[in-house]
Amino acid sequence: MKKVKGYSLIETIVALAIASLLVVGFYSLSNSLLKARDSSRIAQEALTLAENRIESLLAEPDNLSVSPSGVFITDQEVDGFILDYRILSGADEAVVSDEAGEVARLYTVEVKVTYGNYEKKLSTKYYAFRK
Repeated sequence: MKKVKGYSLIETIVALAIASLLVVGFYSLSNSLLKARDSSRIAQEALTLAENRIESLLAEPDNLSVSPSGVFITDQEVDGFILDYRILSGADEAVVSDEAGEVARLYTVEVKVTYGNYEKKLSTKYYAFRK
């Protein structure tokens, strides 16, 4: 009787099990990398939108008014990102210019950007001269 050379059924099953474990591992890794890339993109876009909104609010400080009770005002929606802002009045008054003796009040501008469950807040302070 001639001995047939080849793989047995057990060897084939073990090889398939190892191959399937490798495929599942690569799938999990690539899925994790895609999620990380998406969350990084969302965070970067939210930061850019918040910075741009603060700059546009500060470009016209005369049009800003203090938010009632510090509540956020929904302002814009851009590509699924919701931008809210609020203006908080500081209690501090400061003499900004010694020569003119001009008095200014400190305000805080806060912008909140939300996208699904993600939320980013950014704030800055500015002085507005009293009229």
